[in-house]
Amino acid sequence: MSSAPSAGPSVHRLSIRVALAASAIVGVAYLVIAAAVAIVITNNLTSEVDGHLQQALVQMSDVGQGPGGGPPDQKGFDPTRQDPRALPVLVWHVAADGSIAPQGLTNLDLPSTERNAGPPTSVSIDGATYRLAGAPAATGRVVVGQSMDNVSATQSTLIVAEVGIGCALLIVVFLGAVAIGRRVALPIERERERQLEFTADASHELRTPLSVIEAQTSLALARDRDPPWDQSAFRRIDTELKRTRRLVDDMLWLAR
Repeated sequence: MSSAPSAGPSVHRLSIRVALAASAIVGVAYLVIAAAVAIVITNNLTSEVDGHLQQALVQMSDVGQGPGGGPPDQKGFDPTRQDPRALPVLVWHVAADGSIAPQGLTNLDLPSTERNAGPPTSVSIDGATYRLAGAPAATGRVVVGQSMDNVSATQSTLIVAEVGIGCALLIVVFLGAVAIGRRVALPIERERERQLEFTADASHELRTPLSVIEAQTSLALARDRDPPWDQSAFRRIDTELKRTRRLVDDMLWLAR
């Protein structure tokens, strides 16, 4: 029996290719899902902040002019006493003349471009991101804001967690695909190896009868007619032809 190539390297390469393809597909799908989850969670958190700001504006919707024409009294709303689960709401009073007066614990300057703030929008103040909303008041306009630090921190934590889970998932998928690919491809590779071995053996076996036929034919053509010798040569040729026919039939059966 002639030796055939080992199945190991071929199966290994095929399993690596399958594993890389599977990992790429899973990675793209996970990336899309992770991005969607991050967007949904960020939007939900932002909506909570917007609701908090709208609630503050509603509580201040009844504001009247303060004593001496000063900033409005904040009926029922105290920036120093808020939901402990939320960040403090920052409040600015924009007077009719455009002057801005911080209220309560607010110690940030409201950008002049946000004096007419309306629906909630994200603004950068002193390098930090804040969510601002505004509404008309009796003596001008009230603008409220809240830091987005909690949203940013949650978003960062979520991204780190998704990256960690994604890396672990891809490793598991890759190793699993390699193992499954090897298990599935190994029987196929063994059958291919057997085919190669049979082809090599059949080629070797065919050489012998063909060589005998060629030798007997050459001798018969080279010498004078001798019925007894010719009969012996033809018998030998007939035997080798039948042997060749059996080998060809075996190869055709294997092909089918």
